[in-house]
Formats: sequence, C-alpha cells, structure tokens
Amino acid sequence: ERQRPTSTCILKSHRKGRKAIMTSTHHKPLCPCCQRAYAANILSGDRAAADTEPPPKIARFLLCHSCAPSDVERALAAKYTGSPDGASVHTGTSNNVPPIVWLLTPSEIQSQTDEILAETKSNLDSIASVPLSSVTFANTVTKLMTPPNYKTNPMVCAVKFLQHCSTDPDIRSAAQDAGKRLSASRVEGRMRGDVYERVKAFSLTEERERLSQYEKHFVKSALGDFERAGLALSSGNAQKLRDLLEQDAAVCSEYGSNLGGDATKLYFKPEELEGCGDDFVKERLGKDKEGVCTITLKYPDIIPIGTNCVVAETRRLVAQAREGPAAY
Repeated sequence: ERQRPTSTCILKSHRKGRKAIMTSTHHKPLCPCCQRAYAANILSGDRAAADTEPPPKIARFLLCHSCAPSDVERALAAKYTGSPDGASVHTGTSNNVPPIVWLLTPSEIQSQTDEILAETKSNLDSIASVPLSSVTFANTVTKLMTPPNYKTNPMVCAVKFLQHCSTDPDIRSAAQDAGKRLSASRVEGRMRGDVYERVKAFSLTEERERLSQYEKHFVKSALGDFERAGLALSSGNAQKLRDLLEQDAAVCSEYGSNLGGDATKLYFKPEELEGCGDDFVKERLGKDKEGVCTITLKYPDIIPIGTNCVVAETRRLVAQAREGPAAY
C-alpha cells in the first residue's frame, strides 16, 4: 500500500498568471502517480475551452513520498514553454513568465552552463553569418532580444544565483564558477565586431524606420552596448578595453564569492542595537554567546543597523568590518 502523502503542492490559478507554492524534503524524479495528478489537476485547466466553465480558483494535488519541488517546478516550466510530448503548450501573453528552475547539484550547474555558453556562441555565430546586404530585424536584432541571449535567458540566473545564498559550499563554488564563465562570455559577446557590423547595417535600413518605438530603442541600445565595449575604437585601444573588462568581471565575481562566504561575526549588547526593534534583537540574542547579539555582515543584519540603529559607534563598527581595509 502506498505511503500516505506527506507533501502538498497548492497551485493558485489566476487569469493573469499562477503562483506555485511547493514544500518537500525529497529530490527524486516525478513519479507516475504525481505526474497523473499534475496532468489531471493543472494541465486540464489550460485545455478547457474559453466558453466552458472556468476551473476552480484553487487546484490541489498531493505529492507522494518520493517527489521533489524541483521536479514540479520543471513540470511547471515545461507547461509554459511547451512540453516535449505536446501535453500542453502555453499560448498566453508575454506577461506570463515561466518560473526559474533551480539547479540543485554542482553537476547540473556545470552542464547547464556548458549548454548556455554553446547556445550563446551559436546564436551570435548565426547573426554573424548573415550577409550585410541581407540583414533584417528577424535574422539580426530579434536574436539579441530573446534567449539564449544573456539578458533574456532565465537559465543564466538559475546557474549562478545560488552562489549568493546556498548553504552548500560545493553548490556555491559551482555557481561562482558559472558566474565567472558567463561574465567572460558576455564580455566576449560585446566584443563581437562581426555581430556589431550586422546590427549597425540594419540600423541604416528602411525596415528600421518601420519599427515600433520599443524596437527602435532596442536597436539603439544594442549599438550603444557594443560601442561602450570599444568596437568604435581602434583595434589597439579596443583590446586594452577588453582586457580591462575581463579583469573587472573577474574582480566582481571574486567579490561576490567573498561576500557570500564571509563568516565574520560581531557581538553587541542589546542596548548597543537600540532602534533596531525588539524582534531584531531577540532573534540574535544568545546565538553564540550569552547576553550578547550575534551580528553578521549579511544584508538582513547590516541594513537594519545602518538604517535604524541610533548608536553611532555600532554603525561605525559594522561599516568598518564590511567596508574597511581588513574586510573580506
């Protein structure tokens, strides 16, 4: 007999989007029973005709003991982009943004980063292969507006964001490495003179004049992005700028890693945190030492202190620990 379900997925359906709330402690593949429950309760609502009675505002289904939130998130993401078996293809407006599929292992992060980099290079190469006399909005600019382009690819966030918040050092390290590789790729993409030439050539066409204001703005913005990367400079100065941009990306990534991995702790008496509120003090009182509050350099600690603490010396000590010469 199947074990009683211990996890619940509640999906609130709205005409302008859906929010999924999922809780579980397991990380195994979505099993057949949960897949059937998902299809029956969620996908069926999307298949309903417009003139039929709308689905209930709250649809529930129970997950069995083997399922994981990540698997459900993957299923929800597939629902918006069109699942491989054609079970559901989302046809809503652009206001419906698919949920981020969080990657939970270093190997997932690495493999997805490899895929993003390969697709990004292939996308830029396809733009560069277009003859200058044949450039159009569709074969040039559109490819910079949609995934896998860096700024519009949700998987970029999925592979690098956990460096800031994961409790697993291996995941933080993998996400940090992904961030470095993606930053380097972005610098390289902005230095693609062959792509810049196609965008610039399109900007001089009659088709550009027929674009909407938004599309015209994107063309102008894309040209500016390339030119800020040095493509309007001489070859020697452009290479110097590229080296500086790569160094900047590496330093920014290292700073983010140091910030996420920092274990600095400061200790203050409750009266030294006056103005921060009773709840703030109670949450930190006695965590490491009796009678004092433990303060880290993470944002949930330093922002309330910098904003609300009336004790100037406390604010000074926190600022010095975070921004002083010995910081990180």
